[in-house]
Amino acid sequence: MTRVPRPKGPNDAQITFNLPGAWVDDLDRLAQSLSRPGIVVTRTDVLRLAVRTGIDALAHEQGKAKKR
Repeated sequence: MTRVPRPKGPNDAQITFNLPGAWVDDLDRLAQSLSRPGIVVTRTDVLRLAVRTGIDALAHEQGKAKKR
């Protein structure tokens, strides 16, 4: 199956950083477990999901902290 890169949107930014090898292994395992026949999930897809989930969780916690 061919992987087609996600098109860059007008507001997208490219960010480059290093991750520990164990984290990359985790991303690969999650990508494999989330993939289905005909649907390839990449480590980049998993990382985007993890970042979005983390940002949402941090924002939620910040909102709770500000209300106290």
